[in-house]
Amino acid sequence: MKFKAQIDGKDLDVTASPEVVSIDSENFETVVTKNSEYRRTVQVGNKTYEVNISQKDIEGGKIVLEIAGDRVEVAFSDVTKGGGVARKAKPKKEAKHAAAGGGGLAAPMPGKIVNVLVAPGDAVVAGQVMVLLEAMKMENELTSTTDGVVKEVLIEKGDTVNGGQMLVVVD
Repeated sequence: MKFKAQIDGKDLDVTASPEVVSIDSENFETVVTKNSEYRRTVQVGNKTYEVNISQKDIEGGKIVLEIAGDRVEVAFSDVTKGGGVARKAKPKKEAKHAAAGGGGLAAPMPGKIVNVLVAPGDAVVAGQVMVLLEAMKMENELTSTTDGVVKEVLIEKGDTVNGGQMLVVVD
């Protein structure tokens, strides 16, 4: 997705894919976890932020975020789908599955698996909750980024996982 954003009067060109956000041609590796309709956990590199969406006016091209206690107003325009950002090479296990035409779900941060809601062979749709992860004393719903079929579940309830660790493989 590509769009123009304005934050504090500064115009920015933004390109976003599920794993990389580019702002004015500077790339940031990201993992975004949807905790609820108005709350996200955003990991940028090795830093994690809790983001609350306090106002959302998609039609009017405006969104207000609360990040670490700061209120940030974002105006956006010229939204187009596609045009993802080039990504760095993935770790071997993840790259193998991506090369096979599939994708997967990786832990956005270290934590403990509270529940696994899918099994090999299950059909999943983008946005469907597949795993519940407890991290930083919060339960996070980890969702599929694509439609497909679960090929492999690499974790089970009670496991402790590292940030970036592959949890579920989807083809």
